[in-house]
Amino acid sequence: MPLRCCRARGVRVTAFFAPTIENEWIIKTTVANGSVVFMERLDRHRLPNGWAELPATGVFAVHDGQITAWRDYFDLSTLQTGFAEHAECALLRHLHERGAQS
Repeated sequence: MPLRCCRARGVRVTAFFAPTIENEWIIKTTVANGSVVFMERLDRHRLPNGWAELPATGVFAVHDGQITAWRDYFDLSTLQTGFAEHAECALLRHLHERGAQS
């Protein structure tokens, strides 16, 4: 599925996964209402110092069997804590720099 986003977002996604050795997505619950699908999951990312886990919920719009919109929701502090052991995490540097600019 092509991502509907600007190039800068693609760079952020690449930076997020850069320190990751392996990813695992565990689907907990899936609920659909018409063309909208809610998916509760546990995102697991193996880093050099162990696994970081992030509970998340994805909301998808599906038309003709294709995902046409996708939003993810998660707690940012859980993400920061889970990845804090990896000092070179590009996403954390990005978030820190973004916060300094606000």
